[in-house]
Order: sequence, then C-alpha cells, then structure tokens
Amino acid sequence: QILAVVMFLRVYNIGPLLLAESTPFRRRRSVFAAIHSLVCRYSVTFTTRLGWRILFYRHTAVVGLLLTAVLLLSLTICIMIAEHDAQADSFNDFGRSLWFMFITFTTIGYGDMFPVTTLGRVITMMAGVSGLVVTTLFGAVLTNKLTPTPTQEAFTDYLERLRAIENYDTARVIVCQ
Repeated sequence: QILAVVMFLRVYNIGPLLLAESTPFRRRRSVFAAIHSLVCRYSVTFTTRLGWRILFYRHTAVVGLLLTAVLLLSLTICIMIAEHDAQADSFNDFGRSLWFMFITFTTIGYGDMFPVTTLGRVITMMAGVSGLVVTTLFGAVLTNKLTPTPTQEAFTDYLERLRAIENYDTARVIVCQ
C-alpha cells in the first residue's frame, strides 16, 4: 500500500506540472520549452549514447543497412586508392572497385579481380571479415525480432487454455444431451 501511495503522489506531482507547462503551448510556443522544463525538473539527461540506443532499438534493420553501406563504400574507396597505381586496368573506376568489394564482402569471391599490393590485401581481408560479421549480426537481429517475447508466449498459452475450456464445455454439452 505504501508503494501505491508513492506512485499516486508521483502521478499527482506530474499532473499539475503538465497543466502548468501546457500554457506555453497554448500561446503557440515551442513544445521543446515544455520538454526542457520537464527534463530540468526531474534531472533527466539525454545523451548521444541514449539517442543511438533508441535509434538502434527502433530501427535496427535500417541502421544496420546504412552502416553496412557506409562500410562497403569506404572500403571501396580504400581499395581503389590502394590498387589504382598497381592495377590501373582492374581498379580504374569506382564501379569495378565497388563490384570487387561487394563480391569480397559477401564472401563469394569470383577471382576475376584480386589485389596485388600488401595494403590492398589487408583491405580485402578486412572486407571479408567485415562481411562475415555483418552477415552474422543480421542473422542474430532477424532471429531476435522473430522470437516471441515472454508476454506473447504467455498470451498464446492463455488463448490455448481458453480454446481447451471451450472445447471441454462443448463436449460436456453434447454428452449431457
């Protein structure tokens, strides 16, 4: 009961604050002023780290694809710079270098193009390992998103029990007739 009283007082304390903060909104001020005063009153700090966590949690696939694209493009530029002087015919433009990095990143490796410089080989190894890591992470994220939460499992069990009770009641009515 003490916990209920504390929670009630907490809600009671926030209610007048929200009413007080709604007056600037009625005067067509920025909503950010109200949020800022709420944050300052309760000493909530919004850090960049928290922002990244929220972004990763809400839009995991989009952020993962964007980071993968940035990694792939940066590795393409690196391999193009590293191999341009040694193999001007193979790594002469961005498209061919992107093709090489994509094939290396996905660990297909056709063998039509390969690096000859030490720096190019190191970049290619980094691309292969990065491709394995990204593929593994996407598999883990997909598995995590498709796995039901404990709440969903409990709700499914509850629905199954309700169906079993309905089937039992139906069978009992048929037997009694």
